[in-house]
Amino acid sequence: MISDARIDELASDNIICVVSWDERIAMAREIQAYRKAFKNPVAWEVKGVYCGSYSEAKSMFPQRMPYPLFEKTTIPE
Repeated sequence: MISDARIDELASDNIICVVSWDERIAMAREIQAYRKAFKNPVAWEVKGVYCGSYSEAKSMFPQRMPYPLFEKTTIPE
């Protein structure tokens, strides 16, 4: 996993950074894991009730906005 300090360094437009092969692979895998985890919600929550789909949540609580719940991100080593 890439440290927050290293990500800040890489994101800075004032610094030229050299990225190693291993670091590039680690960053790409971390980004893939986050994209996969946040691509599709695993459930929807409305007022403490968990529903399997957005349409189910809206049918149970038509006046409330369902909140998406996502799986916990697992970063490959």
